[in-house]
Amino acid sequence: MLNTLERKGLIQRSRSDKDGRSVTIQLTDYGHDVVGELFRTQQRPRGRVGSSPDRPRARHPDPAAAEDPSA
Repeated sequence: MLNTLERKGLIQRSRSDKDGRSVTIQLTDYGHDVVGELFRTQQRPRGRVGSSPDRPRARHPDPAAAEDPSA
């Protein structure tokens, strides 16, 4: 997971000069921007719990299976 975040430029890893086993992980400026945007979108007022007026409800990937609970 950390490799992916690092490749995407969201985090930066640095090793300790005193202890090579110790690694510090920090958000990059871009990582801070992404996290800030995530928090802003999560703080929008919502209608009912679990619904969002500006986003359609998620659908089951297989509509037939969603209708037939035994599938």
